[in-house]
Amino acid sequence: MQTPSLQVLLVTSDAALRAAAADSAPTTDSLIHVRGDDPAVAAVGGHYAQVWIDLDTAPREIAATGVRRVYFHSSGTVELRGVAPGLFVRKPCTAAVWRMLWSGSASRGAVRYAAASAGTEGGVPDWLLTFQELELSALCHKCVTRLPAQLGFEHASLYLHDPHRRLLTLAETNDTRPVELAVPLDGAGTLMTAVARAGEPLVTLDVEQVRQRRGIERRDAPTRPYRDKSCLIAPLLADGQLRGVLNLSGRSAPAEDIDLRGLERVLAFVARALWHAQVYEQARTDARVDGLTGLYNYRWLHETLAREIGRAERFGEPLSLLVADLDGLKDINDRHGHVAGDAALREAAQRMQAAARGSDSLARVGGDEFVMILPHADEQGAAGVAARVCELIRREPVPYRGESIRLSISVGVATWRTGEDSSALLERADRQMYEAKRAAAADGGAAPVAGRRSRFEPSEPIINLDALRRRKR
Repeated sequence: MQTPSLQVLLVTSDAALRAAAADSAPTTDSLIHVRGDDPAVAAVGGHYAQVWIDLDTAPREIAATGVRRVYFHSSGTVELRGVAPGLFVRKPCTAAVWRMLWSGSASRGAVRYAAASAGTEGGVPDWLLTFQELELSALCHKCVTRLPAQLGFEHASLYLHDPHRRLLTLAETNDTRPVELAVPLDGAGTLMTAVARAGEPLVTLDVEQVRQRRGIERRDAPTRPYRDKSCLIAPLLADGQLRGVLNLSGRSAPAEDIDLRGLERVLAFVARALWHAQVYEQARTDARVDGLTGLYNYRWLHETLAREIGRAERFGEPLSLLVADLDGLKDINDRHGHVAGDAALREAAQRMQAAARGSDSLARVGGDEFVMILPHADEQGAAGVAARVCELIRREPVPYRGESIRLSISVGVATWRTGEDSSALLERADRQMYEAKRAAAADGGAAPVAGRRSRFEPSEPIINLDALRRRKR
Protein backbone atom coordinates (compact mmCIF):
# COMPACT_ATOMS: atom_id res chain seq x y z
CA MET A 1 0.00 0.00 0.00
CA GLN A 2 1.25 3.47 -0.87
CA THR A 3 2.24 5.53 2.15
CA PRO A 4 0.19 8.74 2.34
CA SER A 5 1.82 12.11 2.61
CA LEU A 6 1.26 14.29 5.65
CA GLN A 7 -0.74 16.73 3.54
CA VAL A 8 -4.46 17.42 3.23
CA LEU A 9 -6.06 18.00 -0.17
CA LEU A 10 -8.91 20.53 0.01
CA VAL A 11 -11.24 20.80 -2.99
CA THR A 12 -13.43 23.90 -2.72
CA SER A 13 -14.31 27.20 -4.35
CA ASP A 14 -15.50 28.61 -1.02
CA ALA A 15 -12.96 31.31 -0.11
CA ALA A 16 -14.08 31.43 3.53
CA LEU A 17 -13.70 27.65 3.94
CA ARG A 18 -10.27 27.72 2.32
CA ALA A 19 -9.11 30.58 4.56
CA ALA A 20 -10.38 28.89 7.73
CA ALA A 21 -8.67 25.62 6.80
CA ALA A 22 -5.40 27.40 6.04
CA ASP A 23 -5.49 29.49 9.22
CA SER A 24 -5.98 26.38 11.36
CA ALA A 25 -3.36 24.24 9.59
CA PRO A 26 -0.43 23.12 11.79
CA THR A 27 2.13 24.14 9.13
CA THR A 28 2.01 26.31 6.03
CA ASP A 29 2.63 23.35 3.70
CA SER A 30 0.04 21.04 5.30
CA LEU A 31 -2.78 22.11 2.98
CA ILE A 32 -2.99 21.72 -0.79
CA HIS A 33 -5.90 23.57 -2.37
CA VAL A 34 -7.67 22.88 -5.65
CA ARG A 35 -10.61 24.96 -6.82
CA GLY A 36 -13.83 22.97 -6.98
CA ASP A 37 -14.92 24.65 -10.24
CA ASP A 38 -11.70 23.73 -12.06
CA PRO A 39 -12.76 21.63 -15.10
CA ALA A 40 -9.96 19.16 -14.42
CA VAL A 41 -10.58 18.78 -10.68
CA ALA A 42 -12.16 15.32 -10.93
CA ALA A 43 -8.94 13.98 -12.45
CA VAL A 44 -6.69 15.31 -9.68
CA GLY A 45 -4.72 12.32 -8.45
CA GLY A 46 -2.31 11.48 -5.66
CA HIS A 47 -2.53 9.96 -2.20
CA TYR A 48 -2.93 12.14 0.88
CA ALA A 49 -3.40 11.84 4.61
CA GLN A 50 -6.88 13.32 4.16
CA VAL A 51 -9.05 14.45 1.25
CA TRP A 52 -11.51 17.23 2.10
CA ILE A 53 -14.29 17.92 -0.41
CA ASP A 54 -16.75 20.81 -0.26
CA LEU A 55 -20.01 19.30 -1.53
CA ASP A 56 -21.41 22.79 -2.13
CA THR A 57 -18.79 23.81 -4.69
CA ALA A 58 -16.92 20.69 -5.85
CA PRO A 59 -17.63 17.35 -7.57
CA ARG A 60 -18.81 14.55 -5.31
CA GLU A 61 -15.97 12.29 -6.40
CA ILE A 62 -12.37 12.89 -7.44
CA ALA A 63 -9.51 10.57 -8.36
CA ALA A 64 -7.30 11.47 -5.39
CA THR A 65 -7.25 8.98 -2.52
CA GLY A 66 -6.64 9.37 1.20
CA VAL A 67 -6.66 7.52 4.49
CA ARG A 68 -9.62 9.66 5.53
CA ARG A 69 -12.27 11.69 3.68
CA VAL A 70 -14.13 14.69 5.03
CA TYR A 71 -17.13 16.27 3.30
CA PHE A 72 -18.17 19.84 4.04
CA HIS A 73 -21.76 20.91 3.41
CA SER A 74 -24.13 23.71 4.39
CA SER A 75 -27.50 21.99 4.00
CA GLY A 76 -29.41 20.13 6.70
CA THR A 77 -29.38 16.86 4.74
CA VAL A 78 -26.80 15.22 2.51
CA GLU A 79 -27.48 13.01 -0.52
CA LEU A 80 -25.15 10.03 -0.09
CA ARG A 81 -25.42 8.54 -3.56
CA GLY A 82 -22.13 8.84 -5.37
CA VAL A 83 -20.22 9.78 -2.22
CA ALA A 84 -17.49 7.55 -0.83
CA PRO A 85 -17.59 6.88 2.94
CA GLY A 86 -16.26 9.67 5.10
CA LEU A 87 -17.03 12.22 7.81
CA PHE A 88 -19.69 14.83 7.06
CA VAL A 89 -19.16 18.27 8.62
CA ARG A 90 -21.61 21.15 8.37
CA LYS A 91 -20.31 24.65 7.55
CA PRO A 92 -19.26 27.02 8.97
CA CYS A 93 -16.77 25.24 11.24
CA THR A 94 -15.69 26.51 14.64
CA ALA A 95 -12.08 26.56 15.78
CA ALA A 96 -12.78 23.45 17.88
CA VAL A 97 -13.92 21.53 14.79
CA TRP A 98 -10.84 22.55 12.83
CA ARG A 99 -8.60 21.39 15.67
CA MET A 100 -10.33 18.01 15.73
CA LEU A 101 -10.16 17.65 11.95
CA TRP A 102 -6.45 18.43 11.81
CA SER A 103 -5.66 16.15 14.73
CA GLY A 104 -7.94 13.41 13.43
CA SER A 105 -9.20 12.71 16.97
CA ALA A 106 -12.80 13.49 16.14
CA SER A 107 -13.11 11.32 13.10
CA ARG A 108 -10.62 8.49 13.33
CA GLY A 109 -12.98 5.92 14.79
CA ALA A 110 -15.97 6.88 12.69
CA VAL A 111 -14.02 6.68 9.48
CA ARG A 112 -12.59 3.30 10.42
CA TYR A 113 -16.12 1.93 10.54
CA ALA A 114 -17.35 3.85 7.50
CA ALA A 115 -14.43 2.90 5.31
CA ALA A 116 -15.50 -0.73 5.08
CA SER A 117 -17.89 -1.53 2.28
CA ALA A 118 -21.46 -2.18 3.39
CA GLY A 119 -21.48 -5.43 1.47
CA THR A 120 -18.43 -6.91 3.16
CA GLU A 121 -17.95 -8.47 6.56
CA GLY A 122 -17.15 -5.87 9.20
CA GLY A 123 -18.78 -3.03 7.25
CA VAL A 124 -21.84 -0.95 8.13
CA PRO A 125 -24.94 -0.21 6.05
CA ASP A 126 -25.03 2.96 3.97
CA TRP A 127 -27.88 4.46 5.99
CA LEU A 128 -25.68 4.53 9.07
CA LEU A 129 -23.24 6.97 7.47
CA THR A 130 -25.75 9.77 8.07
CA PHE A 131 -25.11 9.30 11.81
CA GLN A 132 -21.69 10.95 11.42
CA GLU A 133 -23.12 14.10 12.97
CA LEU A 134 -21.22 16.52 15.22
CA GLU A 135 -24.32 18.39 16.43
CA LEU A 136 -25.30 16.49 19.59
CA SER A 137 -29.00 17.40 19.51
CA ALA A 138 -29.27 16.44 15.84
CA LEU A 139 -27.53 13.10 16.47
CA CYS A 140 -29.82 12.31 19.43
CA HIS A 141 -32.83 13.06 17.25
CA LYS A 142 -31.58 10.71 14.53
CA CYS A 143 -31.04 7.96 17.10
CA VAL A 144 -34.66 7.95 18.24
CA THR A 145 -36.31 8.64 14.88
CA ARG A 146 -34.23 6.53 12.47
CA LEU A 147 -32.63 3.73 14.46
CA PRO A 148 -35.81 1.96 15.67
CA ALA A 149 -37.13 1.11 12.19
CA GLN A 150 -33.69 0.05 10.95
CA LEU A 151 -33.27 -2.33 13.91
CA GLY A 152 -36.81 -3.69 13.81
CA PHE A 153 -38.41 -1.70 16.65
CA GLU A 154 -41.00 1.05 16.90
CA HIS A 155 -39.87 3.24 19.80
CA ALA A 156 -36.62 4.52 21.24
CA SER A 157 -35.35 6.47 24.21
CA LEU A 158 -31.76 7.70 24.33
CA TYR A 159 -30.05 8.42 27.66
CA LEU A 160 -26.72 10.22 28.00
CA HIS A 161 -24.27 9.30 30.73
CA ASP A 162 -23.10 11.95 33.19
CA PRO A 163 -19.98 10.34 34.74
CA HIS A 164 -19.61 13.01 37.43
CA ARG A 165 -23.09 12.46 38.84
CA ARG A 166 -23.27 8.76 37.90
CA LEU A 167 -26.56 9.43 36.19
CA LEU A 168 -28.34 8.56 32.94
CA THR A 169 -30.40 11.52 31.72
CA LEU A 170 -33.02 11.35 28.98
CA ALA A 171 -31.80 13.16 25.86
CA GLU A 172 -34.69 12.36 23.53
CA THR A 173 -37.52 9.85 23.07
CA ASN A 174 -40.24 9.08 20.55
CA ASP A 175 -42.10 6.82 22.96
CA THR A 176 -45.67 7.79 23.84
CA ARG A 177 -45.59 5.98 27.19
CA PRO A 178 -44.12 7.80 30.21
CA VAL A 179 -40.40 7.09 30.58
CA GLU A 180 -37.82 7.85 33.25
CA LEU A 181 -36.26 11.31 32.95
CA ALA A 182 -33.18 10.25 34.93
CA VAL A 183 -31.79 6.91 36.08
CA PRO A 184 -29.14 6.91 38.86
CA LEU A 185 -26.50 4.26 38.23
CA ASP A 186 -25.88 3.93 41.97
CA GLY A 187 -29.56 3.70 42.86
CA ALA A 188 -32.03 0.82 42.94
CA GLY A 189 -31.41 -1.81 40.27
CA THR A 190 -33.22 -1.48 36.93
CA LEU A 191 -32.69 -3.17 33.61
CA MET A 192 -30.97 -0.06 32.30
CA THR A 193 -28.58 0.17 35.25
CA ALA A 194 -27.83 -3.55 34.94
CA VAL A 195 -27.04 -3.17 31.25
CA ALA A 196 -24.93 -0.06 31.87
CA ARG A 197 -22.91 -1.78 34.59
CA ALA A 198 -22.40 -5.01 32.65
CA GLY A 199 -21.55 -3.24 29.39
CA GLU A 200 -23.49 -5.85 27.39
CA PRO A 201 -26.71 -5.31 25.38
CA LEU A 202 -29.95 -7.01 26.35
CA VAL A 203 -32.31 -8.27 23.63
CA THR A 204 -35.46 -10.03 24.78
CA LEU A 205 -39.02 -10.78 23.71
CA ASP A 206 -40.16 -11.14 27.34
CA VAL A 207 -38.80 -8.39 29.54
CA GLU A 208 -40.80 -9.54 32.58
CA GLN A 209 -39.17 -12.93 32.46
CA VAL A 210 -35.73 -11.28 32.36
CA ARG A 211 -36.62 -9.14 35.39
CA GLN A 212 -37.71 -12.16 37.38
CA ARG A 213 -34.64 -14.15 36.43
CA ARG A 214 -32.30 -11.31 37.46
CA GLY A 215 -34.25 -10.45 40.59
CA ILE A 216 -34.96 -6.89 39.44
CA GLU A 217 -38.03 -5.28 40.91
CA ARG A 218 -40.11 -3.39 38.39
CA ARG A 219 -40.02 0.31 39.26
CA ASP A 220 -42.28 1.64 36.53
CA ALA A 221 -45.99 1.95 37.24
CA PRO A 222 -48.53 -0.43 35.66
CA THR A 223 -49.31 2.34 33.16
CA ARG A 224 -45.76 2.19 31.78
CA PRO A 225 -45.08 -1.40 30.68
CA TYR A 226 -43.39 -2.40 27.44
CA ARG A 227 -46.30 -2.96 25.10
CA ASP A 228 -45.34 -6.39 23.77
CA LYS A 229 -42.70 -7.24 26.40
CA SER A 230 -39.94 -6.94 23.80
CA CYS A 231 -37.00 -4.57 24.12
CA LEU A 232 -33.41 -3.92 23.21
CA ILE A 233 -31.39 -2.10 25.86
CA ALA A 234 -27.85 -1.37 24.75
CA PRO A 235 -24.92 0.43 26.40
CA LEU A 236 -23.17 2.82 24.02
CA LEU A 237 -19.45 2.36 24.71
CA ALA A 238 -16.64 4.29 23.06
CA ASP A 239 -13.00 4.69 24.05
CA GLY A 240 -13.63 2.30 26.93
CA GLN A 241 -16.25 4.51 28.58
CA LEU A 242 -20.04 4.54 28.80
CA ARG A 243 -21.44 7.34 26.64
CA GLY A 244 -25.12 6.53 26.88
CA VAL A 245 -27.82 3.87 26.87
CA LEU A 246 -30.27 3.18 24.05
CA ASN A 247 -33.64 1.67 24.96
CA LEU A 248 -35.69 0.29 22.05
CA SER A 249 -39.13 -1.27 22.44
CA GLY A 250 -42.09 -2.50 20.40
CA ARG A 251 -40.69 -5.21 18.14
CA SER A 252 -41.82 -4.54 14.55
CA ALA A 253 -39.95 -7.39 12.85
CA PRO A 254 -39.66 -11.14 13.56
CA ALA A 255 -37.23 -12.06 16.32
CA GLU A 256 -35.19 -14.26 14.01
CA ASP A 257 -34.35 -11.18 11.90
CA ILE A 258 -32.07 -9.79 14.63
CA ASP A 259 -28.48 -9.93 13.39
CA LEU A 260 -26.41 -9.81 16.57
CA ARG A 261 -23.07 -9.32 14.80
CA GLY A 262 -24.50 -6.54 12.67
CA LEU A 263 -26.14 -5.06 15.75
CA GLU A 264 -22.79 -4.85 17.55
CA ARG A 265 -21.25 -2.96 14.62
CA VAL A 266 -24.19 -0.54 14.47
CA LEU A 267 -24.06 0.14 18.22
CA ALA A 268 -20.29 0.65 18.15
CA PHE A 269 -20.66 3.10 15.26
CA VAL A 270 -23.43 5.06 17.00
CA ALA A 271 -21.52 5.10 20.30
CA ARG A 272 -18.42 6.53 18.65
CA ALA A 273 -20.48 9.14 16.80
CA LEU A 274 -22.10 10.08 20.12
CA TRP A 275 -18.71 10.41 21.76
CA HIS A 276 -17.45 12.72 19.02
CA ALA A 277 -20.60 14.84 19.25
CA GLN A 278 -20.22 15.13 23.03
CA VAL A 279 -16.56 16.22 22.66
CA TYR A 280 -17.59 18.77 20.06
CA GLU A 281 -20.47 20.04 22.20
CA GLN A 282 -18.21 20.45 25.22
CA ALA A 283 -15.54 22.23 23.17
CA ARG A 284 -18.14 24.57 21.72
CA THR A 285 -19.55 25.28 25.18
CA ASP A 286 -16.12 25.86 26.72
CA ALA A 287 -15.28 28.28 23.93
CA ARG A 288 -18.33 30.40 24.72
CA VAL A 289 -18.52 30.35 28.53
CA ASP A 290 -16.63 32.51 31.03
CA GLY A 291 -14.89 30.23 33.51
CA LEU A 292 -15.24 32.54 36.51
CA THR A 293 -18.92 33.49 36.41
CA GLY A 294 -20.42 30.75 34.23
CA LEU A 295 -21.88 33.45 31.97
CA TYR A 296 -21.42 33.55 28.22
CA ASN A 297 -18.28 35.24 26.92
CA TYR A 298 -17.29 37.80 24.30
CA ARG A 299 -17.26 35.32 21.43
CA TRP A 300 -20.78 34.13 22.20
CA LEU A 301 -21.96 37.72 22.52
CA HIS A 302 -20.98 38.73 19.01
CA GLU A 303 -22.37 35.55 17.44
CA THR A 304 -25.67 35.88 19.28
CA LEU A 305 -26.04 39.63 18.86
CA ALA A 306 -25.61 39.32 15.09
CA ARG A 307 -28.39 36.70 14.99
CA GLU A 308 -30.68 38.82 17.18
CA ILE A 309 -30.16 41.86 14.96
CA GLY A 310 -31.04 39.74 11.94
CA ARG A 311 -34.21 38.57 13.68
CA ALA A 312 -35.17 42.10 14.70
CA GLU A 313 -34.63 43.32 11.14
CA ARG A 314 -36.58 40.45 9.62
CA PHE A 315 -39.62 40.66 11.90
CA GLY A 316 -39.56 44.37 12.73
CA GLU A 317 -39.21 43.74 16.46
CA PRO A 318 -37.37 45.95 18.97
CA LEU A 319 -34.00 44.91 20.37
CA SER A 320 -32.01 46.58 23.12
CA LEU A 321 -28.64 46.16 24.75
CA LEU A 322 -27.24 46.89 28.20
CA VAL A 323 -23.53 47.43 28.80
CA ALA A 324 -22.71 47.39 32.51
CA ASP A 325 -19.43 48.04 34.29
CA LEU A 326 -18.91 47.02 37.91
CA ASP A 327 -17.62 50.13 39.68
CA GLY A 328 -14.57 50.03 41.91
CA LEU A 329 -13.36 46.51 41.13
CA LYS A 330 -9.73 47.65 41.26
CA ASP A 331 -10.28 49.11 44.73
CA ILE A 332 -11.82 45.82 45.89
CA ASN A 333 -8.82 43.91 44.55
CA ASP A 334 -6.38 46.34 46.18
CA ARG A 335 -8.10 46.36 49.58
CA HIS A 336 -9.28 42.76 49.90
CA GLY A 337 -7.32 40.80 47.30
CA HIS A 338 -8.19 39.27 43.95
CA VAL A 339 -10.12 36.40 45.55
CA ALA A 340 -12.52 38.98 46.94
CA GLY A 341 -12.70 40.63 43.53
CA ASP A 342 -13.63 37.29 41.96
CA ALA A 343 -16.32 36.79 44.60
CA ALA A 344 -17.71 40.26 43.81
CA LEU A 345 -17.84 39.46 40.08
CA ARG A 346 -19.65 36.16 40.68
CA GLU A 347 -22.18 37.86 42.97
CA ALA A 348 -22.72 40.66 40.47
CA ALA A 349 -23.32 38.10 37.72
CA GLN A 350 -25.95 36.30 39.83
CA ARG A 351 -27.74 39.54 40.69
CA MET A 352 -27.79 40.66 37.07
CA GLN A 353 -29.25 37.33 36.03
CA ALA A 354 -31.95 37.77 38.67
CA ALA A 355 -32.82 41.15 37.15
CA ALA A 356 -33.08 39.76 33.62
CA ARG A 357 -36.28 38.66 31.94
CA GLY A 358 -36.72 35.10 30.74
CA SER A 359 -35.78 35.97 27.16
CA ASP A 360 -32.70 38.03 28.08
CA SER A 361 -29.15 36.68 28.01
CA LEU A 362 -26.04 37.88 29.81
CA ALA A 363 -22.34 37.75 28.99
CA ARG A 364 -19.15 38.80 30.75
CA VAL A 365 -16.98 40.43 28.10
CA GLY A 366 -14.10 41.87 30.13
CA GLY A 367 -12.64 42.08 33.60
CA ASP A 368 -15.52 44.08 35.07
CA GLU A 369 -17.79 44.55 32.06
CA PHE A 370 -21.05 42.74 31.29
CA VAL A 371 -23.44 42.89 28.34
CA MET A 372 -27.10 41.88 28.38
CA ILE A 373 -29.07 41.25 25.18
CA LEU A 374 -32.77 42.12 25.50
CA PRO A 375 -34.88 40.77 22.61
CA HIS A 376 -38.34 42.36 22.11
CA ALA A 377 -37.36 45.25 24.42
CA ASP A 378 -37.79 48.86 23.36
CA GLU A 379 -36.06 51.80 25.05
CA GLN A 380 -38.55 51.96 27.90
CA GLY A 381 -38.44 48.22 28.57
CA ALA A 382 -34.63 48.21 28.53
CA ALA A 383 -34.54 51.12 30.97
CA GLY A 384 -36.73 49.12 33.34
CA VAL A 385 -34.34 46.14 33.22
CA ALA A 386 -31.37 48.45 33.75
CA ALA A 387 -33.03 50.00 36.79
CA ARG A 388 -33.60 46.53 38.29
CA VAL A 389 -29.93 45.67 37.66
CA CYS A 390 -28.78 48.77 39.55
CA GLU A 391 -31.23 48.13 42.38
CA LEU A 392 -30.23 44.50 42.92
CA ILE A 393 -26.51 45.24 42.65
CA ARG A 394 -26.71 47.97 45.33
CA ARG A 395 -29.33 46.32 47.58
CA GLU A 396 -27.02 44.35 49.90
CA PRO A 397 -23.26 44.24 50.44
CA VAL A 398 -21.29 41.10 49.67
CA PRO A 399 -20.04 39.39 52.86
CA TYR A 400 -16.38 38.44 52.65
CA ARG A 401 -14.29 37.15 55.57
CA GLY A 402 -16.21 39.12 58.15
CA GLU A 403 -16.30 42.31 56.09
CA SER A 404 -18.95 43.81 53.85
CA ILE A 405 -18.12 44.78 50.28
CA ARG A 406 -20.56 47.22 48.74
CA LEU A 407 -21.19 46.99 45.01
CA SER A 408 -22.27 49.59 42.50
CA ILE A 409 -22.60 49.46 38.75
CA SER A 410 -22.84 51.84 35.80
CA VAL A 411 -25.21 50.86 33.01
CA GLY A 412 -25.56 52.09 29.44
CA VAL A 413 -28.66 51.39 27.36
CA ALA A 414 -28.98 51.38 23.57
CA THR A 415 -31.89 50.31 21.36
CA TRP A 416 -31.14 48.96 17.90
CA ARG A 417 -31.67 51.25 14.91
CA THR A 418 -32.48 50.02 11.41
CA GLY A 419 -29.32 49.34 9.44
CA GLU A 420 -27.08 49.24 12.51
CA ASP A 421 -24.67 46.34 12.94
CA SER A 422 -23.62 44.70 16.19
CA SER A 423 -20.40 46.73 16.58
CA ALA A 424 -22.23 50.04 16.22
CA LEU A 425 -24.92 49.00 18.70
CA LEU A 426 -22.31 47.86 21.22
CA GLU A 427 -20.36 51.08 20.83
CA ARG A 428 -23.46 53.23 21.49
CA ALA A 429 -24.31 51.26 24.62
CA ASP A 430 -20.67 51.41 25.73
CA ARG A 431 -20.65 55.19 25.36
CA GLN A 432 -23.82 55.46 27.41
CA MET A 433 -22.23 53.35 30.12
CA TYR A 434 -19.24 55.70 30.34
CA GLU A 435 -21.61 58.64 30.44
CA ALA A 436 -23.34 57.00 33.40
CA LYS A 437 -19.98 56.44 35.09
CA ARG A 438 -19.02 60.10 34.68
CA ALA A 439 -22.41 61.22 35.96
CA ALA A 440 -22.01 58.97 39.01
CA ALA A 441 -18.66 60.55 39.82
CA ALA A 442 -20.13 64.02 39.43
CA ASP A 443 -23.12 63.17 41.67
CA GLY A 444 -21.04 61.70 44.45
CA GLY A 445 -21.09 58.00 43.57
CA ALA A 446 -24.71 57.23 42.68
CA ALA A 447 -25.24 54.48 40.13
CA PRO A 448 -27.31 56.01 37.33
CA VAL A 449 -28.61 54.58 34.09
CA ALA A 450 -27.74 56.39 30.88
CA GLY A 451 -29.35 55.95 27.54
CA ARG A 452 -32.13 58.40 26.85
CA ARG A 453 -30.28 61.71 26.47
CA SER A 454 -26.66 61.37 25.51
CA ARG A 455 -24.23 64.02 26.66
CA PHE A 456 -21.37 62.12 25.07
CA GLU A 457 -19.13 64.04 22.71
CA PRO A 458 -17.44 61.80 20.07
CA SER A 459 -14.17 63.72 20.45
CA GLU A 460 -13.83 62.62 24.08
CA PRO A 461 -11.55 59.57 24.49
CA ILE A 462 -13.58 56.84 26.24
CA ILE A 463 -12.16 53.52 25.11
CA ASN A 464 -10.29 51.92 22.25
CA LEU A 465 -12.86 49.32 21.19
CA ASP A 466 -10.62 47.62 18.63
CA ALA A 467 -7.87 47.10 21.20
CA LEU A 468 -10.44 45.91 23.73
CA ARG A 469 -11.82 43.32 21.32
CA ARG A 470 -8.36 41.99 20.49
CA ARG A 471 -7.56 41.67 24.19
CA LYS A 472 -10.81 39.87 24.98
CA ARG A 473 -10.35 37.31 22.25
